[in-house]
Amino acid sequence: MLFAENHLVIEVAFFGPSGRSFLIAPEHFTLTINGKRIPLLPDPVGVVAGSMRDSIWNQGPNLEASGSIGNSGVVLGRRHPDTGVPDLDRAGRDPQMPRAPGPENRSGMPPKQRLDIPAELELVTLTRCECKVPVAGLLYFPYRGKLKAIQSMILHYTAVADGPTLAIPINP
Repeated sequence: MLFAENHLVIEVAFFGPSGRSFLIAPEHFTLTINGKRIPLLPDPVGVVAGSMRDSIWNQGPNLEASGSIGNSGVVLGRRHPDTGVPDLDRAGRDPQMPRAPGPENRSGMPPKQRLDIPAELELVTLTRCECKVPVAGLLYFPYRGKLKAIQSMILHYTAVADGPTLAIPINP
């Protein structure tokens, strides 16, 4: 299960006569929350993947304390964010102490691979395509408020510019 912090994730699906295809795109959707005038547009999958992967951009509050006497000092609680660039991630840090090797993998199963978030999101996200029905995918709408504050949500779908809009109420 994937969680996209600061985003509401909505799954949409299209059904119809088997084999029929039509243009589907994320920009055909908007989301209205609590009757606000300005609807939300879905964020591109790259923005969502970046916010999930790069915790340097979405870290919460942090407590840091420091003290010094003369020329000596101590800092507690400082974060060392990963930049994704190995040389920069190690800059300013002391070398690692040698460690005993970890436990041997006797299960016969390959070791767990790190989750490739952008690749996983690409598989489940609704993308712009000339698709044959049925088709489904996820849309990611930016939202920084509290989930308890959501009284109503309406997903709007407009297939053609200035065309009719289908309004779909969603139970929060």
